[in-house]
Amino acid sequence: MEIYLIGLAVALVGGLLMSRLTRLLHLPAVTAYLVAGLLLGPFFLGRLNVPGLGFNTLEEVNVLSIVSQTALGFIAFAMGNEFRLSQLRTIGSRAIIIGILQAVITTIVVDVILLLLHLFFPHIISVPCAITLGAIAAATAPAATLMVVRQYKADGPMTRLLMLVVALADAVGLLLSFGIATALSNGQVSVLAVVVEPIVEILLSVGLGGFMGLLLHWVERFFHSRSKRMSLSVAFVMLTVGMSMLEFQ
Repeated sequence: MEIYLIGLAVALVGGLLMSRLTRLLHLPAVTAYLVAGLLLGPFFLGRLNVPGLGFNTLEEVNVLSIVSQTALGFIAFAMGNEFRLSQLRTIGSRAIIIGILQAVITTIVVDVILLLLHLFFPHIISVPCAITLGAIAAATAPAATLMVVRQYKADGPMTRLLMLVVALADAVGLLLSFGIATALSNGQVSVLAVVVEPIVEILLSVGLGGFMGLLLHWVERFFHSRSKRMSLSVAFVMLTVGMSMLEFQ
């Protein structure tokens, strides 16, 4: 386990050092973190099999998946903290239209191209894989978007609209393709797998986040210092992430 901690520390330091280089190129800091992750991953420096120098295998990366899941939880918490009901009433309809259109068009284009590739070269890519890649193409990385917005301290109608579109695109991509891909990989297509399960997953996620947010708001009334409220927020984010990872039939 100590090797994983050393590798994680090297990745953090490597990302910070790389950010010095990207600043000279006038690129966002998130670009440095992505490049550092690729360099320290199992397909580049990791192939040298030097203990502690990055991650040597995919298994080592998967061991730290709990870290990435928790980080996504904090990113989602930060994005949700940017929204206000007044903003949703003002730009909610535009965000829904833009988010759905960009996700649908992206998914259709990628799926059509990859399905044509499957027809000509069926040994290269399967139908479930093609549709799954379409779902991935429709999804938007909230981490990169939020980091760029925070780095440049961007604010305004366009930024708030962008945050809503990013949040909506992942849900639309899940509904469009992931359910179908899962059903095809299981060898059967059913309304339950294609439509019901993705919708239930999204609704449960929204319900869990809303309930935990209300509970956090209520519990915070008993704490007044900034440090205690920060600790409470961290605990609730980790609790919500842990509950969202539970599996049940």
